Amino acid sequence: MVFDADIQFNAGAWSEFVQTQSELFDFYTLSAVSSRLREEFYNGHPSGREMPVIPRRSWHSDLIERYQSRPIGYDLPCLISKTTATRGRLLFCAQDPWRSRFGPSEVTVGTFFGVDNPKFRHNYRGHGAVWLLVQACVEAGYEVWLTDVLKLFVGKGKLWKDESLIRQCLSVLDAEIEVVRPEAVLAFGRVASGTLASRVADDRLASGIHPSYYGRKDWYLSRDVGPYPVNAEQRRKAKAAYYWRQLFGSTVPQSLRFE
Repeated sequence: MVFDADIQFNAGAWSEFVQTQSELFDFYTLSAVSSRLREEFYNGHPSGREMPVIPRRSWHSDLIERYQSRPIGYDLPCLISKTTATRGRLLFCAQDPWRSRFGPSEVTVGTFFGVDNPKFRHNYRGHGAVWLLVQACVEAGYEVWLTDVLKLFVGKGKLWKDESLIRQCLSVLDAEIEVVRPEAVLAFGRVASGTLASRVADDRLASGIHPSYYGRKDWYLSRDVGPYPVNAEQRRKAKAAYYWRQLFGSTVPQSLRFE
């Protein structure tokens, strides 16, 4: 298993940036959760592990209370970097912190495409392709801020019916964009892209199909990528290369080539 010892997880400006989440949750609680996730990022998830939880006393939004009888998901925004970052920051944004409809009636904390979990980061599904992209961006000299449009998951499609909480989530997102000041933003999926379109200038916003999309088998391939990928590792690189081209519109780095 690869543990990415050369990557910084929630270091540097993370403590400043995560204060954008204070409309929802207590900063010190989020910092404690981050410390635990950092340990698991480098050392793996222990057997029998349960997700971190944000207790009721650490909620700053009364709007969450109406959902406290159901499982609530929250993804802690993460800053992935190296000490040699020289080219500014990127912001990657997905739709929401998806959770199974089964689980405890509390706020459980995960991360963007499961980046705290080495098994997710390096698998051959969407998680692995996203992490390959993050690694390539960090190697190119960027820091990468990972977050969601909707900060909470309370059931599929449920939050869209709650205008007050939607406004609060988008207020938090706006604060993130303002403080992170990204050189470019990459939206994963239609919902994230549509939401960010009114918040980020066209020349800074790139959109990509969500990595779990299965509507067309070769959606991540372009006419100039060369031979079709023949195995899971090559498909993972091809997906990451697709996102790189959406973001930068340039030849992909060697680490994402599969020829």
